[in-house]
Amino acid sequence: MSMPNTLEVAKEHLFSSEDEMVRAGVPEVIRRRLLRLRDVYNYWLKFPDSRDRDIAQLLMKRYGLGTNIAYRDLNLIKTLLGEMAETTKKYHRYRFLCMLEKSFELAERRGDTRAMVSAAAAYGKYARLDKEDPADLGLDRIRPQSFEVSDDPSLAGFKPIPNVRAKIAALLKEMSVPGISDVEYEEVEHDEDEIFGPRRDNAAAAPGTEHETPDT
Repeated sequence: MSMPNTLEVAKEHLFSSEDEMVRAGVPEVIRRRLLRLRDVYNYWLKFPDSRDRDIAQLLMKRYGLGTNIAYRDLNLIKTLLGEMAETTKKYHRYRFLCMLEKSFELAERRGDTRAMVSAAAAYGKYARLDKEDPADLGLDRIRPQSFEVSDDPSLAGFKPIPNVRAKIAALLKEMSVPGISDVEYEEVEHDEDEIFGPRRDNAAAAPGTEHETPDT
C-alpha cells in the first residue's frame, strides 16, 4: 500500500483530532507529522512576523529535526498558510490587527501623537466601535416546533369515525367486481378543428335556407 501525499492529507486533516485521523486511515507516521505541522502552523499565526529561518530553527529545536526535514516541514506549512488564507479572512484580519498594534506601539515610542490617533481610528473603524451593538433578538434560543405523524383526526379537530379501517375494507370489498381486468385503451380518431373550432350559424351554413324578413 503506497503512502498518501502528506500535503493532500494535511489539507483535509490538519485540524482533525487524532481519533478522526485514525478512523480516516491516516498512517501513524503522517499523523505524527500532522500534529507537528499543526503546532508550528498555529505558532506562526500567533507570531506572523517570524521569518523562515526562525520557523526552521523552532522545528529543529522543539522536535529534534535535521535541517532537511525541518525545511521540508517549513515549505508544507507555508503552502498550507497560503491556501487556507485564500479561503478565509480570519488570517488576514489577524494580520491587520497585528499591524495596527505594531504601528501604535512604534508611534507611541516616537511620541507621534498624530500616528497614534490614526492607528486608533483605524482600529475603531475595523471594530465598528461607532456603531450600536445589534439587539439580541434571541433567535438562537428559538426551538422549532416538533411534529409527530398521527392518524387520529381528533388532533386536528375532526370527529373520528368508529372502526374506520373496517369500514374502508368493507367498501373496497363491496365496490370491487370480480373478473375485471385491465384492458388497453383504443385511440379515437377525431377532427380537433371540427370539435374545438368556432361554431357556425346553421342558417348561414346552408345556402337557400335564409329566412325572409317580413315586410313591415
